[in-house]
Amino acid sequence: EESEVGYDEVELLAILEDIREILRGKEVTPTYGACQWPWETYNNEEAIRRRDISLVSGVGPSFKQKLTEMRIGTVDDLAKTPLEDLVKIKGIGGKRARKFSLNSKALISENYICLGLCQFPEKRTEIFLDLEGTGEQVADEELVAMDYLIGVLTRKDGKEEYAPFIAHGLDREGEMFGQFVKWLLKQNDFIIYHWHHYERVHLERLAERYALADEIRRVILENMRDLYRDAIACFVFPTYGNGLKEVANYMGYKWKHPDVNALESIALYFQYVTDPHKNKDKMQKVKDYTEDDCRATMLAKDWLKQNSIKG
Repeated sequence: EESEVGYDEVELLAILEDIREILRGKEVTPTYGACQWPWETYNNEEAIRRRDISLVSGVGPSFKQKLTEMRIGTVDDLAKTPLEDLVKIKGIGGKRARKFSLNSKALISENYICLGLCQFPEKRTEIFLDLEGTGEQVADEELVAMDYLIGVLTRKDGKEEYAPFIAHGLDREGEMFGQFVKWLLKQNDFIIYHWHHYERVHLERLAERYALADEIRRVILENMRDLYRDAIACFVFPTYGNGLKEVANYMGYKWKHPDVNALESIALYFQYVTDPHKNKDKMQKVKDYTEDDCRATMLAKDWLKQNSIKG
């Protein structure tokens, strides 16, 4: 039976037992990225202070437990551990062991490690794409998950231009998507760069929801390039993760509004649609945030190309 706070009896008993163990003196180490507000900042700062093993990209709670059982508890411990010892740990094969080891060494040196050459096609028009959506976590009976802004930064013949396509109401997602598709089909010899799978997944969802013709769908999807895949294939970064924020920040990009993240963007959008005229400043902040993501993606593409050649 579920309690008023949203836990079933088994979960609640497990939480209480964890608390008892802590009271009995069990040491609990912070796991980077494992806590939400209001403990997120404190937890992450503690993990950094302790140089916890979870700072290594890909080492979440499960792998952390396996590594600490082998007395590998810090970034420095991991860097010193021979690969042949890492691969003996259940669930950590040769590829993952090498990745963990290289990332720990990059963190210690504070320098990237180049693994290979990043090559990109020569296209007249480069489009750097970022989508903002409410996400499934806010969907309920009254509010369906939706995408509310498609940001595109175009670089063509040495000139850059940013254009946001916005759903100016909760029922105007289709209108926004239609405007984006109409604009995109006017572009010639283009490639769409994005970071990770979110943009591709959501464009596929939009294409399905609004019955986009198969031929047009292919034109869009076949010209998309995930820079995240290029980045992790060619580089190991001295960062605590491989998200756009972490990697582009390391490369030198600075966001206009450091306080705005994906959840804050959603909150600003909801404030905007309640009164678009009164809350124009809220939407401007969302547009700035999305433009920054597009420009960070462009910087990442250029950085990958330039530094993989150097490497």
